[in-house]
Amino acid sequence: VRMVRALPVLFILLGLGLNWRWVDMSQSDGYALFAGEMMSETAPNSMIVASWSSAVVLEYYQVVEGQRPDLIIFNRSRFRTAKYYELWRRGVARDTILAEIDSEEVELIDQYIKERTMYAVEYDPVLAQKFEYLPEGLAFKLAAQ
Repeated sequence: VRMVRALPVLFILLGLGLNWRWVDMSQSDGYALFAGEMMSETAPNSMIVASWSSAVVLEYYQVVEGQRPDLIIFNRSRFRTAKYYELWRRGVARDTILAEIDSEEVELIDQYIKERTMYAVEYDPVLAQKFEYLPEGLAFKLAAQ
């Protein structure tokens, strides 16, 4: 009985031991370099549009490290997921949900671009229909077309 209980712990420890060199990120500084450059090169009071991984890194440095509280970091993935479930719960047809999310996202960005300098970390063809992507550092500066 003791052996059976110890087996899961043994497998976990064995898995960690064998894979540690692949998952150890303690020496990785790519995210810090990315966040540092984005935070230092964006205009004051601007908005950064980013998908999940990039947005979470920037949010960490803003919230936890206290850097650039003047920025709005728009996490597209969080917005899109929340909107998807909201529309699904309201009974909107699945075929139209994604188009409606795209439309709401473009409308939101269109409102902010009138007030703030806008940056996008990743290129998106949906946003490119409405906004011009101008390369600037690690990101793109968005401009109304």
